[in-house]
Amino acid sequence: KIVTGEKIKLDFFIASLGSLSSKTLSFSSDIDLLLVTGSDKEAIENEKGFLKLINLLQEKLKPMAVDFRLRPEGKSSQLIWSVDRFKEYFNTRARVWEFQAYSKLKFVTGNIDLYNKLTGFLCNSAYNLKEEVVRSEIKLMDRKIQNELISYGESIFNIKKQSGGLSTVDFIIDSVLLTDFDLYKRSIGISRYSILYLFSRLKKQTELRLLLNNYKVLKLIELAIQNIFDVSNSIIPKSEEKKSLLANWLKVKHKILLDAELKQIIRTNKDLFKKYVG
Repeated sequence: KIVTGEKIKLDFFIASLGSLSSKTLSFSSDIDLLLVTGSDKEAIENEKGFLKLINLLQEKLKPMAVDFRLRPEGKSSQLIWSVDRFKEYFNTRARVWEFQAYSKLKFVTGNIDLYNKLTGFLCNSAYNLKEEVVRSEIKLMDRKIQNELISYGESIFNIKKQSGGLSTVDFIIDSVLLTDFDLYKRSIGISRYSILYLFSRLKKQTELRLLLNNYKVLKLIELAIQNIFDVSNSIIPKSEEKKSLLANWLKVKHKILLDAELKQIIRTNKDLFKKYVG
């Protein structure tokens, strides 16, 4: 509504990325957006107009933080990219993590044909990824997260980052998608829940249906932590009193037995990570 109200007569589209497009928003999430034009010339000649639109979006969507940093090369690159520049980038310099991030690209507004053109380039480039490279890169990403947790000295469980948590499920999803071209194409811009359902239906493996349930429970616990204790992190509290409050809320609302069920979920997710990532 904000964009259409401006009546911009330019060839572009806006898409969402991250937790907004995958329908996994939490109380600590940003709104990740991407603005793509039809040509480099248009991006340059109308830069002021596009910057005005970006500033308007950031103002209108407060208090949520609107982030455009998921464009190629992040802060060091120009803010607005053309679809052809994206094609060249995907074919020559894009890393595995970027194909993971752009699998969440979901159309919001603008020229839908331009969006389809970009996702076509994305899928064609993803087709050339080597399975061993994908799995190796994902394992490195996971190891980096775990090493950071150790360096912070966390002795409690982080629902999002700890091995077996939400990031583990995300890595399993990405590994399956990036090693199955047809699934990757079908999964562009759909929610994590829909992707997991698609996995379980197409691959007909009970364990992938179990992964969907695990993801739902972990996400519910994360949102409960942030809502009950008014925090932006995903850490199960150390305090026995707070832990009991969380467990009671989950049990009453959703019949979740926190400790026992969480341990089983973590164990299952770790086993599935070994199977699908290595």
